Amino acid sequence: VVDDDTRTSQVPSYAVSSWNINGLLVGDTRRLNDDIFQPFIGYMGDLIFNEEYLFASLSTRKQLIQSSFHASSQHIIVGYRIAFFNLVTLDTQTSYIAFSERESQNKNHGKLDIYFLFRTYVPDGLILYRYAQGLNEYFAIGLRAGILTLLIDFGYGKRQIVSDESTKLADGRWHEVRVTRISTDKIELVVDNRVNRSTLSTNGIRNAVSLQPVLYVGGVPNSNNINLTGSGMNSYGFQGCLSSFIVDGHLLDYQTALVLHGKVNMNACSDLNKLCYDFTCTHSGTCITNDNDGPKCDCIETAYIGERCDRIPDGFHFGKHNGIGALEYAMTQARQTEHDTIVFGLQTYSTSAQLFRLESDLDLYSLEYEIVLGRSYIKLNLGEKQPDIYSAITHLTDGLYHSIKLIRKFASIELYVDDIEIRLDGGNKYTNPLEQQSFLAQRRLRIGNFKNISQWNGILAGLTLNRQSIFDSLSKTLLRSGDVEEVYPDQYTGQFNLTPVSF
Repeated sequence: VVDDDTRTSQVPSYAVSSWNINGLLVGDTRRLNDDIFQPFIGYMGDLIFNEEYLFASLSTRKQLIQSSFHASSQHIIVGYRIAFFNLVTLDTQTSYIAFSERESQNKNHGKLDIYFLFRTYVPDGLILYRYAQGLNEYFAIGLRAGILTLLIDFGYGKRQIVSDESTKLADGRWHEVRVTRISTDKIELVVDNRVNRSTLSTNGIRNAVSLQPVLYVGGVPNSNNINLTGSGMNSYGFQGCLSSFIVDGHLLDYQTALVLHGKVNMNACSDLNKLCYDFTCTHSGTCITNDNDGPKCDCIETAYIGERCDRIPDGFHFGKHNGIGALEYAMTQARQTEHDTIVFGLQTYSTSAQLFRLESDLDLYSLEYEIVLGRSYIKLNLGEKQPDIYSAITHLTDGLYHSIKLIRKFASIELYVDDIEIRLDGGNKYTNPLEQQSFLAQRRLRIGNFKNISQWNGILAGLTLNRQSIFDSLSKTLLRSGDVEEVYPDQYTGQFNLTPVSF
């Protein structure tokens, strides 16, 4: 009977006189040799077999179950484990789940039987980890370059088993994993049943290992000093969906987890195409997502544009005709800030260049950046006669496009070039917090040849000040003087065409 539709069929009594039921498979029959049906993925409200509510019994403690079916079959969990249940989505690589096993830490020493399903697009990530405090002993399962890897060290050195290296598993499809200890010194890893089974000699796994009674799923805390040195696997967490996680015969119940850290979505496998990944946005763009829309990249402080922050924006060419050129942005009202962030793209062959100067009225406050003989100089003046000077070798005059981010926090300066922090020399004048004059009003941003004393040939693009786009939304309000003109990336290469100019 399906809904209100009834169909009947007669089975001859001589063909089947009685049923001998050894197991009941729900949701997936792939443990059989024939693949008659594809795995069921969906929701089942309940399953009644001979007037017994089997789904309800799965969440009931064994000692409370009154069932003739359970009495005659000890494999109900084995049959059920092939299906998709207890779904969970780890939205970011910093999310993880921690389980406490203190109640059963002495019951399964030496036992090893793990089963789970996963799907992801991220080729690297730690799925399961357990370690021994103060010892170099651990057990880990994760993805390494799209290959499932089992890493163990129970006191006899590091060992590993990997899945079929010709099959990359970070393809967004479900994959089935089983890890089993099959003898005293052998462990077996099976992935998707169709992968060749391999065994690993561990030179004798102890019967009582000293692993801690905390099991991490999907990642580990940042403060946890995990021991994966030399394994090729990093400590990034798994990002994607997990299902049907069973460890040593115990179903992992996320509702009773010790810790749920980060973005963990239980009882569902989210649309993986709507998650933010490390590779979603390039050039350190910030990925933003919600339940309704797919991921979007915030590129405002990258010096790039585009859906993935992968395109060079329009800019301004200074000194194209061997003259002096400058831009000025005058603020409608004075701004008082404790922190400033200035981001821009630079492309030049000139070994000396004046890039920008942020200043207040009467020059009480100024922050300027220029290149002198290939070295970057940043000058910060908080109302003194002499500025605090920072300098660094930055290799910016090679004719390539570089993104530059300068951050002022009170009286300290940070410099990033192409997302890499640059070590700065100098800058020790404002060491006393009481001397930090961080509230002086800013009035102007001078761009290009702000000193008006020497020319340079190069392009500035994607300039932003405290998340406000100067070259884009405010380009019509800029005051232009001298040899400066708008420039656009090549429509075919996406790069600026810049040739060296001799002055």
